Amino acid sequence: MNANAGSTIEEYEAKSNRISESIKNYFETQRQNSIEKVKTIKRYSEDSAHNEKLVLDEIEKTKLNVKEYEKKLADAKDASILERRETLKQQFEIRESQLERCKERRDQLKEMLLRKKAEMKNNMEEMEREKENASIEMQSYVLHTGLRIEPLLEDGDTDRIKFSFYRLNLVRPKETYSFVLHISETRIYSVSDCIPDIPNIQPQNATLAFTADNQLVLGGGGGAGRSGVKNKLCCYKIDTRRKDLEEDASFEFSFDEDAPMCVDVHPKEPFVVVGVNSTAEEIKQGANKNCRSFRIFEDKLQLEEAVKTLDSKQVEDYQRVVRFSYDGSLIAAGTTDGKAHVLSYPGLKPLCTSALIDNDHVLDVDINLENEKLLCVLSKELKLVNLRNKKNIGKVIQTIPCSFKNMKCEFRAFRYGRGFTKDIGFAIVNDIVKKAAYIIKYDAFTFEQLKMVKVASKPITAITLSSDGAILAFASADLSITVLDAMTLKTLTRIKEAHSFSITCIAISPDRQIIASGSADNTCRITTIPIQFSQSVSINPLHTLLLAIVVACMLLWLTTLVDIEPYLRPKTIIQETNIASDVMKTVEKEVIEQPTIVHSDL
Repeated sequence: MNANAGSTIEEYEAKSNRISESIKNYFETQRQNSIEKVKTIKRYSEDSAHNEKLVLDEIEKTKLNVKEYEKKLADAKDASILERRETLKQQFEIRESQLERCKERRDQLKEMLLRKKAEMKNNMEEMEREKENASIEMQSYVLHTGLRIEPLLEDGDTDRIKFSFYRLNLVRPKETYSFVLHISETRIYSVSDCIPDIPNIQPQNATLAFTADNQLVLGGGGGAGRSGVKNKLCCYKIDTRRKDLEEDASFEFSFDEDAPMCVDVHPKEPFVVVGVNSTAEEIKQGANKNCRSFRIFEDKLQLEEAVKTLDSKQVEDYQRVVRFSYDGSLIAAGTTDGKAHVLSYPGLKPLCTSALIDNDHVLDVDINLENEKLLCVLSKELKLVNLRNKKNIGKVIQTIPCSFKNMKCEFRAFRYGRGFTKDIGFAIVNDIVKKAAYIIKYDAFTFEQLKMVKVASKPITAITLSSDGAILAFASADLSITVLDAMTLKTLTRIKEAHSFSITCIAISPDRQIIASGSADNTCRITTIPIQFSQSVSINPLHTLLLAIVVACMLLWLTTLVDIEPYLRPKTIIQETNIASDVMKTVEKEVIEQPTIVHSDL
């Protein structure tokens, strides 16, 4: 037992020694690690101090560089300012020298102007003296010769008168002048056979159309070289309540260009196409860009495109008519040299040109709703031009002659119907002999004549069709404007003496409330029309008088042949009163149903 106890103690001691040795080794290891960590920390501290020193050195170097750069920048800035100042000084000196030269030039121009004024004054005085002397000589000479007026033979429907007279002055002591004045049935004046030859002078012209928003586009002027009469294209807003025209936008053409001769507005977009001849020099050179398109802005009209549709180099020729197609994709133009042109829109690129007649005007053009045919109006025939087949585009496919029984007549205008009248075409025919006007309704596809109605006792000078095709209005040579139902051709209203001279153009606003007309008397008339017209037949006053006579005779017969005493009782009186009341109501109803014609001028 003692032996076992001794061995156990030894084991405990050995185990204790091992544990002590392990603990000793552990603490020794920890001590060594701590020493290493202290050394490492010391080394890191030394490195940090070294790095801090390096950073401080770098900061000092950077500060020195910054100071150096700031100094260089200040020097460069001063140098730039000095250079700029020197440049401005040189420019100022140059401007001063230019100003001095301008002042010298101004003084020279003033002197030249004063000399010119003095010369003009002297010339005017000399011309006045010459004029006075020529007047005295003319007065003495006219007693022996005077003015000769010689009526000539009629040329168709035109009267001709020849005027001959002499001009006397100191430069040309005696020179003969003569010209022939033509007066047509439609009161259009023209001059020919001038001796000596004088340049063509066109009368002041007016042309108009309505935009999609009911603004009025008006063009006119005195033509080329007419001082004091401007050639302008204007856009007006119409105020029917205040009876006023407010100009929103305008475009003034050059004084040596022609006046607008025709105009049409795009059916949907704010664009207008105008026919205006260029200068006489450009026409003779073949550079007459006479077809021009403008964009309509709120305060101006801006030229977009200008193309040539007139091959003639004669200043007398011009674009007489221009027309947008129903959808606005095509433009048709007719000229006085007998040609018709079709352009695409926008861009005004030419699609085709048709030579229709020599030495005559294309009076009117219109494109059918399908953009397949172009109808051209000549005085003696209507010509249909193909637009569908690209191979034969521009070729005449049908001709309708102006030949009617017992009539010597001429075509004046044509319109394809739209809306209510989309299957109809309207042709205007003027009878030359009987001085009457007719409207012929054609089938818009086959051109079979459907109806012919006499609508005026004088020739028609202008025509328009409303945008919905329901109303047709025309102006005639008796200076009146007539509004018709386009379907029945019955008269809805008539405006007498609308102008004092021949009416050249007419248009109906898209809302069908306004008719605008232009005349050779340099006026534009705005007339309001009712939206709806009465469709009943008016009572002739003569018929009313005859009816009253018949009723009186019947009453006389009743009082003389019939014993009416039984009917004079109160009950009978009431019945007679009722009968009379019914008659009065009937007459009143008939009177009320008479068509009311309402129009007022702005």
